[in-house]
Amino acid sequence: MSVISQDCDRLGRRAAELMLEEVNTADSDSKTIVIPITFIARGSGGILPKRVVEGAEELVSQLVFCMKLRDFLSGIWAH
Repeated sequence: MSVISQDCDRLGRRAAELMLEEVNTADSDSKTIVIPITFIARGSGGILPKRVVEGAEELVSQLVFCMKLRDFLSGIWAH
């Protein structure tokens, strides 16, 4: 099974930077951020390295935290 590998650390850092930018400025315009990926062609029995799986779990955790923080801060600013 082929996979697309991404730099989870870089993606998490960039997500945090964007969240902090939004908190510290009045700029709420949408942005497109491009972070390179790598296509890894594998056979049908390819197994993901443990590092990739753990990185994805950490990334999801970071993104959930950022979204909750954004929602919390948006609620404060609305009042």
